[in-house]
Amino acid sequence: TEDWDVLRGIRIQGTAEIIGEGDEYVTTKRLLIEKFPQFKTLGWKDGVHVIMKIVPNKATSWGI
Repeated sequence: TEDWDVLRGIRIQGTAEIIGEGDEYVTTKRLLIEKFPQFKTLGWKDGVHVIMKIVPNKATSWGI
């Protein structure tokens, strides 16, 4: 919207970590596919597709 009086949002900043193997990768991949089955349909490929984990260190919001 162009009406800035009704805009709301949140911004989270943090450190990103690429996870491509191990227990955390397997668990997170399973949870993602359970929630978004299209990942499996589209062909998730281990070793090609990875998970990006973001550990937040600062959050800001406006209008919330």
